[in-house]
Amino acid sequence: MNINNYNIGSVLPGYIFFSNEEWERFEERAAIMEYDSEMSREEAENLAYCFVLAEREQLKIAG
Repeated sequence: MNINNYNIGSVLPGYIFFSNEEWERFEERAAIMEYDSEMSREEAENLAYCFVLAEREQLKIAG
């Protein structure tokens, strides 16, 4: 695994690595939820984290 292709954020429990694509989706979802839903940044990041991990699991099932 090339570590340069992965990102990790302080909000990620258990230090789960996201690919660059996943990281971009995480950041985008969090920003949208923070702005549109008037969530705190922490709430938005926690929910975005769950969405990205759920997407990852769906891809495993479909693949």
